[in-house]
Amino acid sequence: MRLLLALALLSSPLRADTSLDDALRIFDVDDSSPDAAPPKPAPKPLPKSALALLDELNSREQSLHDEVFKTIQPQRDSLAASWRKLAAASKGSILDSMADDLVAGILPRGDTRYDTARLSGRLDWEYNRFMVFLPNGRFRYTAKTNPDWRWEWLDFSRGIIAINWANGGQLLNVGESPASTFMSTTHWWGHNKMKRFTDNSDPSLPDGQPPALPPDVLRQIDAHRAIESEARNRLATAIRIRRVATVANLRKVAPSLDPKAAKALNAEIQRLSLPAGHLPGSDRLSGSWSWPSSKTATFQPDGSFSLNGQPSGSWQWAGSAGGHFYVIQPNVACTLCRLSKSSANTLRAIDDTGRKFDLKKAPN
Repeated sequence: MRLLLALALLSSPLRADTSLDDALRIFDVDDSSPDAAPPKPAPKPLPKSALALLDELNSREQSLHDEVFKTIQPQRDSLAASWRKLAAASKGSILDSMADDLVAGILPRGDTRYDTARLSGRLDWEYNRFMVFLPNGRFRYTAKTNPDWRWEWLDFSRGIIAINWANGGQLLNVGESPASTFMSTTHWWGHNKMKRFTDNSDPSLPDGQPPALPPDVLRQIDAHRAIESEARNRLATAIRIRRVATVANLRKVAPSLDPKAAKALNAEIQRLSLPAGHLPGSDRLSGSWSWPSSKTATFQPDGSFSLNGQPSGSWQWAGSAGGHFYVIQPNVACTLCRLSKSSANTLRAIDDTGRKFDLKKAPN
């Protein structure tokens, strides 16, 4: 009841603003390995009056966030405590990891259905790297977890998974049914095989297969996701209202600025004005791009993808930085693209079959 009363203080949303979580991210090119830290955004030459407005907005957004999620924290703590007891009883660490995520407020994005048959076990490839998938949309990589490391299905029927690192993305094809080998595709390591190991002699070890989650825990996860999803939707609506007001005040500052500062301010206004569902940084993919078989591709700000003007799938950013993104053509192919370091008019691409190609931007 306390949760419902607290959430009622915020406006009910017409639509969830899914862009807000990443609106402050900058999609800079970074071809470093997944272990590297994401790049820091460069300072903007904004005047003090504009910075004051933005600081006030950031402060209010944080206050709204705290106001909503402090009502959810008791349930998180209760679930975390019960999961840790189960983890200790089963001599496994998977529930401990999930409990830590829950306490930190790290929730999955996208489709993270846990298909036990296809995702269980340890997945290895060369250089002694391995992954263990967790049912909450996180994964272990060489026995470590990271808040920016997430996984989700891009094409569940074909078994294509997106591995979202802090600095980019990876495609993993686990197939339509359980198999001992898979194909991994990245811009760092190319197209290579991964193997499944299911040595369960000691599940407590990082390289062992974690014990299966009890059905009641999976139900708890689904119920908790629903509660927090509602909270995030209400929070997004409240933040959107305040961003609209801030944009109006920023526009009043613009006429008195020099060109460099005006350009920076306009970029902030555009960022804060993104409607619900629009992907931040999508302007970097504006225009038309070449595609194999003499086709023309376009990437719309709402995440839709077209070939020769016909809807052909969707696209989405990979990770929180790095300029990598996925193109999803259901039941056809999934392609990993990245912004080129050398040219704003070139995109590097590699699909889940290992085929590499460049996309060239058409002249205006």
